Amino acid sequence: MERRTLGPNDVSQARSLWKDAFPSDGASFLDWFFETQYPALASWSYWEGGKLITAVYAMPYELRLRGKAFDAPLILGVATHSSARKRGLMRSLLDDVHADIAQTNPACCLYPFHFGFYRHLGYAAVSERIRCRIPAAALIGASEAHAIEAPDRSDFAGVSHRMSERFGFSALRSEALIARRFGETIAEGGLALSNDGAYAFVYPPDADPKATVLSEFAYDSLSAARDLLAAIARRFPDSTLDFGMPTEDAPHDWIDDDRGMLALEPYLMLAVLDWQGLLQGMRADRDADVAIAIDGRALRIQTRGGLVGSVSPTDAPPDVSLTRGQATRWICGRSDAERLALEGVGHASMLDFFPAQRAYFFDMY
Repeated sequence: MERRTLGPNDVSQARSLWKDAFPSDGASFLDWFFETQYPALASWSYWEGGKLITAVYAMPYELRLRGKAFDAPLILGVATHSSARKRGLMRSLLDDVHADIAQTNPACCLYPFHFGFYRHLGYAAVSERIRCRIPAAALIGASEAHAIEAPDRSDFAGVSHRMSERFGFSALRSEALIARRFGETIAEGGLALSNDGAYAFVYPPDADPKATVLSEFAYDSLSAARDLLAAIARRFPDSTLDFGMPTEDAPHDWIDDDRGMLALEPYLMLAVLDWQGLLQGMRADRDADVAIAIDGRALRIQTRGGLVGSVSPTDAPPDVSLTRGQATRWICGRSDAERLALEGVGHASMLDFFPAQRAYFFDMY
């Protein structure tokens, strides 16, 4: 068995493997991915007898966590051919992927298909979102909401970044990525709609059930979001709007009857590969000097003036011991000191210099 990076001559086999592993992905997505993304992505693969049997890709991805921006490549296209599964090949390949990424990045992340599998590899679920499916009639309301079609897109990235600033843990969007998503939406028959503080990429309903899908939805404020949704609902009044929002913005009060549906979806998992590199320079609410053990590895964290100024290995007995998953959720704000105490973590109150916080992510590809 041979491990190597995929190249231009491997596109045919790479595409065939993707279709075998993800049969629901359509031809338009495969065309876009293998024509525009594949050439630039990092990749890892196993070959056997001249056949590609396992592949993983990594896409550049920038996260902002407690005031610190850092690169955490997005793992995607994790695929093993149906004829080569249940041999432990992907677990082995991902060990190589993590080792390579750790040389330059403190973490990596992914949108999981099988949560249990990735938990065993050290990933922890760090974000959720509300999936909203709400009849247009429930969102129209009485206001004269409006939206601009074919808008000036110059501030879309600004809206996205201002939205991210409301959350302690978020993904940072680039103008280039938003422009690509806009172009893809228009090419596939969708619309870009906006108002003064929100924008959405919208796919009109074309079949039963009549769903108007917002593939991207960002807003400066909930009032701007509400107005834009009302305008979209007014345009497609007989459909159901299908969109995602951060859990903290769940629009229960927007639904005036019992016809709406809100579902909580786990969304992003993170694997920390270098705790020292990740923690250094993060924003804290108070100064602290704590010896913490993560899966048995002891580190001393010192915060001064509202920032983590020092993270170093220590021989001191730990004040607090966490599993890797607990530590990941804590640093990402998904488990505060009180929650950790309920999980049986001794002296968890010493960790309240990193309080709970909110998270928000877009699908990046």
